[in-house]
Amino acid sequence: MHSNWFRESDTYGSYINKGPREQHVGSTTLPYPGGFMFIRFDDAGYDMMNNALKMQQSICRHAGGYLIGIARKEKIYVYEIAQQNKQQNWSLARNQPHRQARATENAVAAFWFTKREAAESYFENGYRNRLREPCFPTPNGYEAYYVPLLSAPPMRPANTFLFIEFLMHPSKHAEYQERLTQFEAEMRDDMQRLVPECRPMVVSSQTGRVIFKPGLFVSPYSKLFISRFESQRDVDEILRIGMIEGLRRKWNLPSEMNVFSMTVEDAF
Repeated sequence: MHSNWFRESDTYGSYINKGPREQHVGSTTLPYPGGFMFIRFDDAGYDMMNNALKMQQSICRHAGGYLIGIARKEKIYVYEIAQQNKQQNWSLARNQPHRQARATENAVAAFWFTKREAAESYFENGYRNRLREPCFPTPNGYEAYYVPLLSAPPMRPANTFLFIEFLMHPSKHAEYQERLTQFEAEMRDDMQRLVPECRPMVVSSQTGRVIFKPGLFVSPYSKLFISRFESQRDVDEILRIGMIEGLRRKWNLPSEMNVFSMTVEDAF
């Protein structure tokens, strides 16, 4: 799978030399960034999960959060999977209709909360909370984790998420961390140049996560970047020019990666 969806680095090189950077004026945002909580489950259990979350709406708001939406399986595109010789971190579909991405049988619900404690309050609430049931939704249950944001969510719609996760061993030395920092800074600038209305790298997380229910969705040893866009077309353009792979090569980041995008829609 690796490099099938990337373009050669010289394609990216021609892109980054097109002229001066554009200035981006962001939309009005909330005064605190908060964080995302993601719940991944089998798409076959969508109706059960949707109903359970609907019953919890008032509790979610009272805790200090809201449901951004749910990405169904047809709105999730898996571009790169790390550790392919080990257990997969996605339930891949038998039929694979896309040439440059893999289809999955999973769905993902995305929430925003004011802070970690708010997400914990919602998740641990015992009143009619089916998330506390060990096998909900059947047959395979779900995974859930919280990750802090660097900047507040946009007021305008930005419902397409791009995840870039570098799998790392905790002993990775300081020089590698510095190269990751350079990758992040240049990726942020280049995303904003290409897609001025995007929210690049709103998550840059190696610490501060809360795993409510563990699974394979996110590694405990990883650097996770999340960016937000107005549509999947924006992500398609980033992949078309090979931006991620170009910067990965430039900053010599050989770690395995998980790369996927998802577009959430209103659930109710």
